[in-house]
Amino acid sequence: MSVKNDIDELLAANVITPEIADRIRQYYQENPGSASRRLILIFGVLGALISGMGVILILAYNWVDLSIQTKSIISFLPLALGQIAGLFTLLRFRGKREWHEGSGVAIFMGMGACIFLISQIYHFPGNATSLILTWMLLTVPVAYIMDSAIVSLFYIAGITWYASSISYFTAPYDEVWWYWGLILLIIPYYLYLIRKQPQSMLTTLHHWVIPFSLTIVLGGFTTDSGIWMYIAYFSLFGLFFILGNSPPFIRYTKIQNGYYMIGLVGSAILLIMLSFRWFWRNLAEQLHPFSVALSAPEFWIASMLTGGALLFFILRGMRYPRLFREPFAYVFMLFPVTLYVGMFTEFAYFLINILILIIAILTIRKGNRAADFTELNFGLLIVAVLIFSRFFDSNISFLIRGIAFILVGVGFFFVNYTMYRKKLAHEK
Repeated sequence: MSVKNDIDELLAANVITPEIADRIRQYYQENPGSASRRLILIFGVLGALISGMGVILILAYNWVDLSIQTKSIISFLPLALGQIAGLFTLLRFRGKREWHEGSGVAIFMGMGACIFLISQIYHFPGNATSLILTWMLLTVPVAYIMDSAIVSLFYIAGITWYASSISYFTAPYDEVWWYWGLILLIIPYYLYLIRKQPQSMLTTLHHWVIPFSLTIVLGGFTTDSGIWMYIAYFSLFGLFFILGNSPPFIRYTKIQNGYYMIGLVGSAILLIMLSFRWFWRNLAEQLHPFSVALSAPEFWIASMLTGGALLFFILRGMRYPRLFREPFAYVFMLFPVTLYVGMFTEFAYFLINILILIIAILTIRKGNRAADFTELNFGLLIVAVLIFSRFFDSNISFLIRGIAFILVGVGFFFVNYTMYRKKLAHEK
C-alpha cells in the first residue's frame, strides 16, 4: 500500500489531523525514499565518470596531429567543464546530494586528465607516482568545497596507491611517511560526515576504506626488522576493534562498522597464520639484538601502536565496561607475551594455538548468550580453521581428518539449530 493511501486511511479513521497529513505529504515530497535517492546518486556519479571518459576519448581523436597549443587548451577542457558543473551546483542545486557528488567527481576526473595530459605534452620530469601525489593534493579541497564524499573516497584510494607504490613496488623511500600527513588532510571531512550523515552509504564506505587503507600502508614501512610488524599489526587491529566498540560506531550494525569487522577478522587471520610451527621454529633467527632494534623504525611503530592501543583500551573500558568482556580486545596484549616466550623456545607454538582456542570458545559463548548468529558462527569458523590448519603440521590419516570435519559440520548445524529454537521460544 502506498504512503498516500496510508495517509488517507489514517485520516478517515481520525488517527491523524489534516494538518499532520499535510506535513507528512510535504515531508515525503522533500525527502523521497532512500532507495530512490541512492539510485539517483549512483547513476549521477556513473554518468559523471562515463561522460568524463567519453570526453577524454573524443580528445584522443587525432591527438598526434594537433599542435602543442591546441593540446594544452584541450587538456584543460574536462577540468573547465567539471568546474562549471561545480559552480552550477553551488549556485542552483546546493544541498542536492546527487549534484554535489556528480560535479565533484567531474572535477576530480578532469583534474587528473589535465595533470597527466600536460605532463605528457611538455615532458615534465617525474613518474606516475609523483603525478598521483600532485593530483591528490590539488583535489583534496574539492571534497570540502563540493561536500563530495565520493571525492573523499577517491582521495583515500589515491594516497593509498601512492604510499603502496613507493613502499611495496620500489625501494623504500622516506616519502612514504608523508602518507600520515595526507590521511590527516581528509580526517576533518570524515568527522563531518559522521556528524552530519551518520547513516549514509558513503559514510559507511569511509568506515571500511579508511581502516583498510591504514592496514595496507602499514606493511610498507617494513625494512630489515619485519618481526616487529606482527606486533604493530596486532595493535592496529586492536585499535580498530576497540574503536568499533566505542560510540558512535557501537550503534551501527556489523556491516556498517568497518573498524569492528576489520579489527576482528584481521586479528583472527593473523592468529591463524602464526599458529603454524614453522614461524616459531625460525623465530630466533629473525630477531636482532635489542640495541639494533632500537634503531629500527618497525620497533618504534610497534611500540607506539601498542602503547596507544593499551591506553585507548583502558580509557574506553573505564567508560564502557562491556569492552572488558570482549575476547578479541586482549589479543594485541597477549601476542607480545607469546612472542617473548618464542624467543627462547618454539613451544610458544602451543601457546598461540591455546590462545586461539580460548578466544574461539569465548566468542562462541558470547554469541550464544547474545543470540548473535554472526558471533556464534565466527567462533565456530575459527575452531574449524584451526583444526584444518593443524592437519598441515601433523601426519594424521585421512580417516581421522574426515571424521573431524564431519564432527565440525554437525557442530555447526546443531549449535545454529539450538540457537534458532531458543530465539523462537524467546519471541513467543
